[in-house]
Amino acid sequence: KLLASSNLKWVQSISAGVDQLPLEAFSKKHILLSNGSGIHSESITEHVLGIILGYSRGLFQAQRAQSEMKWLGSSIHYQPIQGKKILIIGTGHIGKMIAKKVKALDMICYGINTSGHPAEGME
Repeated sequence: KLLASSNLKWVQSISAGVDQLPLEAFSKKHILLSNGSGIHSESITEHVLGIILGYSRGLFQAQRAQSEMKWLGSSIHYQPIQGKKILIIGTGHIGKMIAKKVKALDMICYGINTSGHPAEGME
């Protein structure tokens, strides 16, 4: 439907991924395409760090027990993240920012991507 309009000059995607769009048709019709690559990097990175820390400190287990009115006491096992390995699938803006933050926490960071190129800041 996008291509039905002869007045269409520009398409703005709200996300980074545009592979699902008819890129070849846009090119043939000289339609400009822009995306939101990188705009969510910080908030998603903080979310990922929160999940990592939540699991490593047993926070989700403790919250679940609390909602069931149970006291786990010393049965919660805390896992230090220093020296742990993390694999980042996708090494774009978000992946690079996650790598930077987890490396600051002394984690070992690996990254893979669809192009196979070396990932900046990752093993």
